Amino acid sequence: MGKHVPAMANKRIEHLRDKLLARGQPMPTAPRNVASSELSALSARIRPFAEVMYLVLAADEVLTERERDVLRGALRSLSDGALSSTAMDEMLEDFRRARARDGIELRLDFLASALCVDRTDARLALRLATAAADADHGVGPEEEAVIRALGERLGVSRSEMLELLDGAQRLAQ
Repeated sequence: MGKHVPAMANKRIEHLRDKLLARGQPMPTAPRNVASSELSALSARIRPFAEVMYLVLAADEVLTERERDVLRGALRSLSDGALSSTAMDEMLEDFRRARARDGIELRLDFLASALCVDRTDARLALRLATAAADADHGVGPEEEAVIRALGERLGVSRSEMLELLDGAQRLAQ
């Protein structure tokens, strides 16, 4: 049974990665209309997931256009298309400024404190980060270090981290 779990995890990560890439492409239609208060609540809800992905992708100090597409796709998926391109770009710029101001360790501490309340959220954040990192030539050493650091802060077991990262490495091959 243990040998089937990584294969299933691989497929989920691969599917998620492909979906994020597809959703990150330019949209021919405007985002759906959402009330300002609803949009604000939605933005606050998805922000920790998006910042985790940003920190992982920016770990090597370079954010490629493909990685930006992954982030945009994730934001579109998580917001069900409610965020405009301008709102997404502002959010990414906020993440860049916060990382420059606080450093990656403090940002990971902050995000872990927001995500540790719900184990499902914690696992989803790690899966999203791994899928995002896999979108651009697989999970690199800097990206893996950030994923591992977040996993430690979230109390994810060593075996679960190995399974997650092993699944991403197999997809890259």
